[in-house]
Amino acid sequence: MSASQSQKPAYFSGLAFVVHLDGPQLRGYPPDKESYTQRLRKNVIRIICSHGGNIIGLDDEYVEGATHVIATHEQQQLVQQARQAQSQGADVLVFGPQWVLSCIEYGGLVTEDLGQEWGVLPGPRDPGVPGFSAYTNHIRVSGIPADMKDLRMLLFFWVENMGGISADETRAGLTSHVLTYNSHVLTPQQQELQERQPHIRHVNYGWLLKCRHTWSLVDDEPFLLRPADPYDQQQPYDPQQPYDQQQLPQSGDEPPSLLSCELHPQQHQQQQGQEGQDTEPGLPPGPCSW
Repeated sequence: MSASQSQKPAYFSGLAFVVHLDGPQLRGYPPDKESYTQRLRKNVIRIICSHGGNIIGLDDEYVEGATHVIATHEQQQLVQQARQAQSQGADVLVFGPQWVLSCIEYGGLVTEDLGQEWGVLPGPRDPGVPGFSAYTNHIRVSGIPADMKDLRMLLFFWVENMGGISADETRAGLTSHVLTYNSHVLTPQQQELQERQPHIRHVNYGWLLKCRHTWSLVDDEPFLLRPADPYDQQQPYDPQQPYDQQQLPQSGDEPPSLLSCELHPQQHQQQQGQEGQDTEPGLPPGPCSW
């Protein structure tokens, strides 16, 4: 084990993981690049191994002795077998990949409020969230801080596995939604795109989290961003501040808490390299070598 790996806190020491993220192999656009589901799988494996965890399985099949299963959705064979093992007394927990990322953010195992926020999706991407694929086309992400690549990857992962099409720099005419980190007000770059392509809906990423949380197509109108208004008396937007820390338009239904679903910019520790580094991460020797 390298010196850089040995210096990392062993948050997952003594834990045995089976990791299998069901999902597409390729992203929506460009279609020749691997999906964000596959990128996230590599990142989760690397994080677990570099923080003391033991990977005992990578297939869609439960392995006896596992303490944690990291999966995409409830209907995976791996998850169904883990549920059966739980019913027979096995002490195994089932989480989505966001749980692993959050443990690194918080500096230890997340053990409180282990509910839906940390769990797997209710079902597979086909059919996905009812009505989601019909309502959306290519979905892009905008304005995520440079040190929050995990968040960007996780949003795209959910897009891909809720029935949507992930897109990176696709043609504007094929884009239906842009998920933004900022809320309320469009940035100058976003406003320029909106003026050129008025069909694109710039929505705060809380909309996607709400669709995921309810597994239903939530009205995106309350999450839409608007052009800057010099006469608007509301607090101006802060592109570095997530939606849960800014006042959203009154919709009768508040979005889920950022801390229950995602990473906080002030505490987040970058776990991934540059966007272009798509190769399989190097895993430390021993039980994590696959």
